Amino acid sequence: MSKRVTFLGIILLLLAFRNKNVVLLLQFLILLEVFFKAKINSQAIKYAVILALPIFIAGSYGLYRFPVYDVLKDCFYFLNPVLFLILGFRLGRVVGNEKTFVIWCILFGTLLSCVHIVTVIFIDGFDSILDPRVLRDEYDIRNYVLSVAALFLLTVYTFIWKQRFLGQFFWVFFFLNLFSLYLSGSRSDILLFLCALLSAFTLISRYRLLIILFIAMAVLSSWYSIQMLPESNKTVEVLKRSLSELSFTAATDAEERNSYYRGWESYRTWITYRSGTTWEQLAGHGMGAMADLGVKMILGGEDAEPRQFIPFMHNGYMYLLLKTGLIGILLFGIFFYSVFRQALRIRKREIIMVASFLFAILVTNVLIATIFNFAYVTFWLLVGAFLCYADIPKVIRKKQYDQNVA
Repeated sequence: MSKRVTFLGIILLLLAFRNKNVVLLLQFLILLEVFFKAKINSQAIKYAVILALPIFIAGSYGLYRFPVYDVLKDCFYFLNPVLFLILGFRLGRVVGNEKTFVIWCILFGTLLSCVHIVTVIFIDGFDSILDPRVLRDEYDIRNYVLSVAALFLLTVYTFIWKQRFLGQFFWVFFFLNLFSLYLSGSRSDILLFLCALLSAFTLISRYRLLIILFIAMAVLSSWYSIQMLPESNKTVEVLKRSLSELSFTAATDAEERNSYYRGWESYRTWITYRSGTTWEQLAGHGMGAMADLGVKMILGGEDAEPRQFIPFMHNGYMYLLLKTGLIGILLFGIFFYSVFRQALRIRKREIIMVASFLFAILVTNVLIATIFNFAYVTFWLLVGAFLCYADIPKVIRKKQYDQNVA
């Protein structure tokens, strides 16, 4: 195994375990790379600057108003898309070839799927197959984001691009990653996978409208079927209340606040945002700003202290709006728009892959703040890598692949 693949593997496995300290260490190393080596593709810097501008504006304003620790903590979250986009570019250059990069992402993702499956069965036996959500809630056993990415890459490269990297072992790898995703009991990760897949099929097909209508009908039918099921286990119960949790509502009592927490949290964040001055609505309340829930609540477990002010929200758009205002929304919108526009115009494989990842990030950002969530930086890394490969001519990629194999 070459040093390049080893380097890729170390980065992917470090990110796989959703550890905040690991992500912080990698952020520091990426900053050192940018400032002292500066061998980053100019395209990466262009995209990174667009995403970094809100950090500079909101960070400067936040330092005048809030404790330094709170400001730095927000900067940590906002730097995730910026720095891991750059790291993705860097990994793309280091590995050199798209095919090599994709194969090793699939291999490492499948390895982590096996770890997840064995862990689940060892702890809960085969009972978890019928109700995977119980294990997630009671033991906090989670799947790996790289496994979700591996499943997406396997599906797209096999059924859209007609490339079978793994030959006769394809179905083994496919079902291992699919089974791991099911055992995760994670609505967000399942939606992340489905949105990326829908985007890829839609962008590559000439029959976009028909595909969208078919998917919409399938989703509505599935949702209606779920509502008809009896609440026989935890998984069904969670699925049935998925939409109600997002209801943008002013809850009046403790029961409503618990039932509609994510939607109520977004509502309270909106109220906090609107309470600001004209400048704060335009440029944000600043890094370090917190949403006022209006009442004290126990968040994050029974042993946690009751809190009225929260620094981070499930809804990533409300988080972005509170901290950076309309300017931040506009700049992030420019970034996403420029990539999607390029995908529709060029219809190049790498750009379509980037657009698919970004579409999944945009949709799930309402649920888990995927844009900023340190647990999902793997997707930003993949965005950076495929943007890198979109800029490398095919002849050079072929030469780099031959060098890696040698």
